[in-house]
Amino acid sequence: MNKRQALEAIFPKLQKLLPHLGNASAGEADNARCAINNLLKSVKLDWHDLATLLLNKEESIHEMLGRLLA
Repeated sequence: MNKRQALEAIFPKLQKLLPHLGNASAGEADNARCAINNLLKSVKLDWHDLATLLLNKEESIHEMLGRLLA
């Protein structure tokens, strides 16, 4: 599995967790950060991989980023 496939495999869970990073409650934001770290590690990715894949010029990744931020 390549990194793009790994991201696509965890995308539904990631989509639910990312909005919580901006939570006003520091505890909830930290819980979301930890959950995202664990999720990324489960498919051998890290935050750098996530940023690189989401900023990739391919349209499918831009669409993915749009869905994450929606």
